[in-house]
Amino acid sequence: MALMDDVERRRFLDTLRNDEEFRAAVRRELELEELRALPEQIVHLTSRVKGLIDDQAELRRSLAALVETQHRLHGDVGELTRLAGQTFTSEGL
Repeated sequence: MALMDDVERRRFLDTLRNDEEFRAAVRRELELEELRALPEQIVHLTSRVKGLIDDQAELRRSLAALVETQHRLHGDVGELTRLAGQTFTSEGL
């Protein structure tokens, strides 16, 4: 069910276009609704930012663990290379 028929809608839009005071009153009304919605939007935004901060902290922890593992593996490969070199040298290969 429409709140306005076409004639009323055209009249409203014409008044909006041609009456500065009416346009200012409509603007204030719309801005008031937007202002009323801000607290909920801020709560939602704050929650999302907190989630992103938590995700970033987890990513940093995972990256630190990965770097530590990579260093350990690099050392292990170096040790294996050293041992393999000793084996080949002692067997005369």
